[in-house]
Amino acid sequence: MDQGIGFMTLAVRDLDATRAFDLDGLGWTAAMDVPGDGRMIRAGEHPVLSLWVEDHVEQEIAYNPGPTGQVVLP
Repeated sequence: MDQGIGFMTLAVRDLDATRAFDLDGLGWTAAMDVPGDGRMIRAGEHPVLSLWVEDHVEQEIAYNPGPTGQVVLP
């Protein structure tokens, strides 16, 4: 069995700044883009990079940042 990553979700503070980097800078194309909420980008043949505004990602992945910014998983 080949190992790999097919889907990666990141919580970001500034979704517009990520646009400047990955869409404008790298020239990638968003597969889904909801301003102020989240964006999904195909990062190869199969992998998907999923970026969500930190305040909204809680519903997506049960994200719970600790007091120091460390992620606390349920």
